[in-house]
Amino acid sequence: PLYFEFVLVCAFILFTYTTTGGVFNLLTNANGSDCYNLSQEEYAIVTKNKTLSNSERLLFDKGRQWTIDQFLNDTTYCVKTFATEYSLANKRTDKQYILIQHLLNLNSFIAVIVLLHFARRSQRLTSLEVDEMTISPSDYTIIMKRIPSLPGENLEDAIREFFLTQHQIDRGPPTVKKVIPCYNLTQYYRLLRRKLELTKEMTSAKIKLTEIEANQVAPDSKLTEEQVRRIM
Repeated sequence: PLYFEFVLVCAFILFTYTTTGGVFNLLTNANGSDCYNLSQEEYAIVTKNKTLSNSERLLFDKGRQWTIDQFLNDTTYCVKTFATEYSLANKRTDKQYILIQHLLNLNSFIAVIVLLHFARRSQRLTSLEVDEMTISPSDYTIIMKRIPSLPGENLEDAIREFFLTQHQIDRGPPTVKKVIPCYNLTQYYRLLRRKLELTKEMTSAKIKLTEIEANQVAPDSKLTEEQVRRIM
């Protein structure tokens, strides 16, 4: 459910951008006249600075809103193509439309922020609803800590009896399916690591004593014998 809700939110964001400013931006960009409408041949002529006679210049400028001299002197020119026709470059000199576009873009940004807040709240409510509808073992699991020692009693039976007698519900005593006791094994593992360390030290000391006896050399240090004596 959350994935499809995410897809729906993306669709709303796209719709918001399109309706608040996208359509206006595309239409005003397409109606702009700041990009030069040239064919490939004409573009090759003017970019190669081919010398044109006055009659050729007049023929080239006929029916256009600009002249070839304006094009050559324009350092920020753009040639009208499918991409630039619907871009901001095609109306870069129209300050009024650009101002309106900026205001609409700001409104779109604010609208998307508000939409995201509502979407986050909706996703949180959906998550809670799905969690309530989903039944898992964790929904019926209780963790008990610091249970006092019960000498002479079985821990599992004592915990089961505690819930059956002390926690009654309207429909009768609860059903205890299983009791799993867990113990703190921190001290056990600490002693186990110490045992492994001592075993390793004893093995190393025995190897050194074996080497000394084989070479018939007196020990150069009393630390090994003392260490072995302490371990043994």
